Amino acid sequence: MTDSHKRIRKNCICISILLLAGAGLALYLELSVYEPSGGDIWGHLYKSQEMYESLKKGNVFPLFSPYWYNGIQLFRYWGPLSYYIMAGLMFLQGAIFFWLTGCLPLLYS
Repeated sequence: MTDSHKRIRKNCICISILLLAGAGLALYLELSVYEPSGGDIWGHLYKSQEMYESLKKGNVFPLFSPYWYNGIQLFRYWGPLSYYIMAGLMFLQGAIFFWLTGCLPLLYS
């Protein structure tokens, strides 16, 4: 096995460990009904939800929301990259939730 193959294999193992650790943490937080804390967390969660809903409608960059400070631009002061990531995680979480609640019981019936 060459050095590049060893490096690729090592990277794949490290990524797998990180993904499993992240999935374990997410499962723990979901089962413990963890609620995020912080002064502005609800605003960030709101903008993440707005991004998710806009992406579902086909709008890849929502400019404003009438409910966000009476219509000001959502992403005027914060870049949208983290909200795109959160929207992707919301999509994955919804798909996983659908699979667990919709498909998993069918396997055991």
